[in-house]
Amino acid sequence: MLFGYNGGKLRMDARIDLSMSDPDLVPLLIQENYLNYRPASSGKDDNGVKRLNLIARAAESIGDGDLFNVQIRRFRQWQLSQSGCLASCIIPAALLHGQREVLEQGESNYNRFGGCLGKNSTMGRIKGFWRMCAFIF
Repeated sequence: MLFGYNGGKLRMDARIDLSMSDPDLVPLLIQENYLNYRPASSGKDDNGVKRLNLIARAAESIGDGDLFNVQIRRFRQWQLSQSGCLASCIIPAALLHGQREVLEQGESNYNRFGGCLGKNSTMGRIKGFWRMCAFIF
């Protein structure tokens, strides 16, 4: 929703509501998918320099959002929540909203869910299995 063409037409309060719906998950989804979007604002960009510049600005903003997240979580600076949301979700989506494209052959043209979450889930099941085995024996 934030990356699509209509994402650029949303009011700021609607963008904040969308990104604050789950302030832990939405930034992960943004990080996982932002490279797959061709920004509408780059216009006709034959050599890709405008797009790379927008991607670099979005990556820097995502990094700033991570710094806000450290302040929020480690030092309980909850008043920075909206600033972190702005840096990690709203700015990257505003810079790169447009049409999603496939980067490698055979890739499905839909947003990826955070791959790290699936790996953590699998690792948790394996650890739980080994704890259960150790308890039984």
